[in-house]
Amino acid sequence: MPTQTPSKRAYLRSVAQKIQKAVPFLTHGPLGPKLGIIRDPIGIQQTIDTITKSAKNFYESLGGFDPVAQHVANFSGAGYADVSDVQTVGAIDVTIMTLANSLVPFLCIDRGLDKPADVIYYTQLVAVNSAGGLNAGDIASPNFAPPNNNITLGPSTKVMGPTAGTSTPAPVSVNFNTVLVPGTVVATINVGGTLSGGVVTGGTNYVGQDFSKNGVVYFSGTSITATVNYTTGAVTTSNMSDTQFLTVVAQQDSAGDPNGTNTLRVKPDFVPVMLVSNPKTITLEQNAFNTMYMNRIAANASQIQGFGDYTNIHFQKVAGIYTEDVNRDIIRLVVQMSASDSAITTLDLTNYTVQGSFNATKDDLVNRFIIDLRTAFLQKTGQAATVIITGSKGAAELESNALKWVKAPGFYGQLNGLAGTYDSIPVFRHNYLDMLEAGTNKANFYAACRKPDNSSGSIAFGEFLPLSQTPTAQNFNNPLQNATGFFSQIGQQVIQNTLVKKGYIQYPS
Repeated sequence: MPTQTPSKRAYLRSVAQKIQKAVPFLTHGPLGPKLGIIRDPIGIQQTIDTITKSAKNFYESLGGFDPVAQHVANFSGAGYADVSDVQTVGAIDVTIMTLANSLVPFLCIDRGLDKPADVIYYTQLVAVNSAGGLNAGDIASPNFAPPNNNITLGPSTKVMGPTAGTSTPAPVSVNFNTVLVPGTVVATINVGGTLSGGVVTGGTNYVGQDFSKNGVVYFSGTSITATVNYTTGAVTTSNMSDTQFLTVVAQQDSAGDPNGTNTLRVKPDFVPVMLVSNPKTITLEQNAFNTMYMNRIAANASQIQGFGDYTNIHFQKVAGIYTEDVNRDIIRLVVQMSASDSAITTLDLTNYTVQGSFNATKDDLVNRFIIDLRTAFLQKTGQAATVIITGSKGAAELESNALKWVKAPGFYGQLNGLAGTYDSIPVFRHNYLDMLEAGTNKANFYAACRKPDNSSGSIAFGEFLPLSQTPTAQNFNNPLQNATGFFSQIGQQVIQNTLVKKGYIQYPS
C-alpha cells in the first residue's frame, strides 16, 4: 500500500472533517429533519465513500500542488453555510451540495468511481434449481420488481394427466419423479369423456384418495384401483382402459427428499452496470476593473464595506448552472425511461364541473390521481416512490390542496428544486418539464425511487472528479481581463427502465 505524504494525510483529514460536518445535511436533505431521512446509516456510508473517492481523485489530479492551499479552498463561500464551517478543501462543497440538494438524493444511488468508466453492481437472488414453484434461473428476490408470487417454500402441489395440445388418451400411469407427501395423492379417472387441448369433457369422473396413507387408492363405483410409490412418485392403475383418462394431484415432500431436489436453492446474482463518466466544463471570463467597480458601487449602496463581492456572486451562478445541468441530465433520463410505459396514469379534467355539494371536488380527483400514480409505481416495481417530479403547472395544482401540501421555504423564490411535499412525498419542480409541456394543456408527473440504504434507485450517479476551478489566467495583452475554468467528470446511468411511472392531468383548452 503506497505511503501517504504529510500533505495527503492533512488533505484526507480535511475531507473527513468536511464530510462529518455535512452528515446531517446528507441525511435529511434540503428541508432538514421534517422531511424525514433520505439516507439511513448504511446509505450515508456509501455516500461518504462516493465523496472520499472523488476527493482522492481530485488530489491525485493536481500534480503535486498542495490541495489545502488557498487555490482549492475558494469553493467555501456564501451559500454554502451547511458545509463551509470547516476551513478546508472547498472543492468538495459542490459535490456535497449536489448529493444533498439536487435530484440525486431522491432517485439516484451514488457511487464513487475509481476510473472514468467503472462497473457498479446491484444484487438479486436467483433460483439455482427447479423447485419451490420456480424454474432454475428464475429471479426469486428481484431488486426492481414486486416479489415473485410463484414461490412456495412448503409442499408444492403438482398435477399430472392429459397434456395440453394433445388429442390422444393419457397413459394409465403417471410418475412425478420426486418424493410425495403420504396421503396427499388425489386421482381422478374419467370414463367416456373426450380430450381436447389437454382438457377432458363429458363422461363420468371417479375420484379416489389414499386415506390410509398405505399407497393404495380406491375409487368408489368402479373396479379400478391405483398404487402409489411415495418415494419415487409413481402412480400406477390397474383394470384401467387406455381410452380412459387419469389425472393425479399430489404434493412434493421437500422435507423427505434426501437429495434436496424439491427444496428451493437460491444464490446472489450480481448484475453489472457500466457507469461512464463524462467531463462537464465551463469557463468564466471577467474583467477586473468592472468587478472592482461593481463591488465598490454595492458597498456604497449598502454602506457596508466589502458587501457584495461580485467574484463570489459569479461563482455562485456558475455553480448553479452546473447543478441545473445535473438535474436536467437526470430528468432527461427519467422522461426517456417513461417512454416505454404502456399504462400511464391519467386524470382528465376537460369536462369537470361542480354539480353539487356532494360531488367529488377537483382536489379529491387530483388526490386520487396521485394515490393511483404511487400505487401503480408500487405494483410495477415493488418499491415505494420517493419523489414526484413535475413542472410549474403540476406543482401549482398540488399546492392548491392545503390539507396535503407542505411547501418548501423557497417555493415562491426558486423555480427549480424541491417545491414541497404532497402527502409526505417530496415534489421536485423543474422548468425543463414546462418546456416539454408547452402547448399540450397537460401537467406531467413522474414517480421515481431511491432506497435510503443507497442500494437501489431509478438511476445511478457517479462522480470521478468534483467540480474544480483552475487558477485564474490573465490576458497578456490586456491584464484587466481574466478567465477561470471549471470542470468536473460525472456520469448518470439508468439501472432499470421499469423504475419510473408517468402520469398526467389533462386540462381544458
